[in-house]
Amino acid sequence: RPWDIFDIYYKNWTPQQNHNISINGGNEKTQYTLTAGSLKQEGILNLFDDFYKKLNTMVFVSSEVNKWMTVRGRFIHTKETQETPFSYTGTTYDPMYYLYRWHNVMPCGTYNGNEFRGGVAEMKAARPIENDAYFNRFTLGTTLKLTKGLTADFDYTSGQTFATNHTVGGYVKGIDLWNLAAGQKFDDVTKVYTSASYDYIQYTSSKNLRNTYNGYLTYENKFGDHSFKAMVGTNLEDAEYIYQSAKRNNVYNFDLPEVNLAGGDQAAGSSHSWWSIAGFFGRLNYAYKDKYLLEVDARYDGVSKFQSGRRWGFYPSASAGWRITEEPWMKPLLPVISSMKLRASYGENGNQDVPTAAYYPTLSVTNPTIAGNYWLINSNFVPYILNAAALVDPSLTWETVRTTDIGLDSRFLDNTLGATIEWYQRKTLDVISPGEVVPSTVGATAAVRNFGELTTKGIELSIDYTHTFSN
Repeated sequence: RPWDIFDIYYKNWTPQQNHNISINGGNEKTQYTLTAGSLKQEGILNLFDDFYKKLNTMVFVSSEVNKWMTVRGRFIHTKETQETPFSYTGTTYDPMYYLYRWHNVMPCGTYNGNEFRGGVAEMKAARPIENDAYFNRFTLGTTLKLTKGLTADFDYTSGQTFATNHTVGGYVKGIDLWNLAAGQKFDDVTKVYTSASYDYIQYTSSKNLRNTYNGYLTYENKFGDHSFKAMVGTNLEDAEYIYQSAKRNNVYNFDLPEVNLAGGDQAAGSSHSWWSIAGFFGRLNYAYKDKYLLEVDARYDGVSKFQSGRRWGFYPSASAGWRITEEPWMKPLLPVISSMKLRASYGENGNQDVPTAAYYPTLSVTNPTIAGNYWLINSNFVPYILNAAALVDPSLTWETVRTTDIGLDSRFLDNTLGATIEWYQRKTLDVISPGEVVPSTVGATAAVRNFGELTTKGIELSIDYTHTFSN
């Protein structure tokens, strides 16, 4: 191969700019922070001006209105812009993958002004795929000091993500060596060699909305050698996702790539989903002389992703600790043994990471306007359903993760040497996974079920050493 693929395809270096500014201030009652930043990364492609840009701002204000109320607010805005080249070979493999597969005598460059078929020609002809994303999130909250040791916290967060994509295909003309027959010359196979399926314009847009509500009461007090802290609260969350797309083939002018400036088959698509979660929790902490530690937690969570009657789960947990070096009979060993704590914990958590439509059967409607996917009734294109509804398991519910942990944390030689040994077991029950295989005559895939169980156990040992040089 007389030419270097890497030098043709990639730059030796590329610049990146990152600028940030931060302003903060306030007094004993009010504090504020303002930050802004920008990032620009130029791509590494020689044959296409790809890039990524990001702008972000954040404003935070907290103010003590009076001796029993504090209010706070935060706003975040981010804008991202990215341009990448349209791919005529798909996105499973980078075009470089195919370039390196060519044999050593594969030509590169031009002949009579025409490129040879391949990644270089396609990259030069590629139009930009434009991706824009906007993220906004604001939080409003307050802390109320209701009485001595008792506080209430309330926070509301709203997040919105908007994303758009503009994709323009095209065609590539070149010398199609892949179809060069014996006796033919390069001019005989100089043609548009890409498929007509790449001749299209497409817009997509999506909107992701999420609201989060948190509220909890905290009581903390100390009676002699006994310290107590109790917390009860709730968290609610709802989300909605909307997606739309519009596509049309046979673009009239690729310099004016718009859906209404194309004359071929057209297709529109959309999806719309939503879900919500509600949770209630409580926590109790107790310490005696800061030597014996105990914590008990409980959660009761529900999610809309499961059938009625299977949506709620109860998840308890507890942990205990013993600071051995706080015992009087350990004092003679200081500072050889600087600190030592024995701890143990057991807890359960729920996992509801499943699609929103996992518990009810759905039918997919095939778009009749795309060439090859049509059904004619009375000479008209009509939508049709090709496959049976997906099978579902109405008893589908939460996965439960149980974790047991026992550990010993120690530090020696005036805290310079540390060692931790820990035994753990993590067991996942009712794992959501594909169910039993069904015969092909059923005409549908097997339903996902709470079908599996996974156990992980082990021992971890970590040792660290810290030293500060006085010079």
